[in-house]
Amino acid sequence: MLGQLVNLRTLELEEVSLSNLEFLRNCPNLQRVKLKDSSIQDASALAMLESLHSLELSGCPNLGKLEELGKSASLRKITASFAQFALLKDRFDRKIDFSTITGSMTDEEDEIWYAYLKS
Repeated sequence: MLGQLVNLRTLELEEVSLSNLEFLRNCPNLQRVKLKDSSIQDASALAMLESLHSLELSGCPNLGKLEELGKSASLRKITASFAQFALLKDRFDRKIDFSTITGSMTDEEDEIWYAYLKS
């Protein structure tokens, strides 16, 4: 049903457990996705969304194939945990806006994140 919403621009999913996000491939105008307290076995379909500019992840430690986001040509901003930031920061061919981290960080993690922001 969601995959038939071709004009959908923003999607927020909270407390869901899904095997994948393939149903989003038919949403060519989707620009912003927010996932909260959710688990997705294969999130790689997000990388194929040509209009996706912003991704917010909050309380989502179990997102499989997240590294595939590095293939996204349109993604500009990602809000995520430090672990997700560390996984993704070097996967893109351009600088991504990771200016917001969810959850806490150690002092060492904070230094790594800050160095990325300054670069």
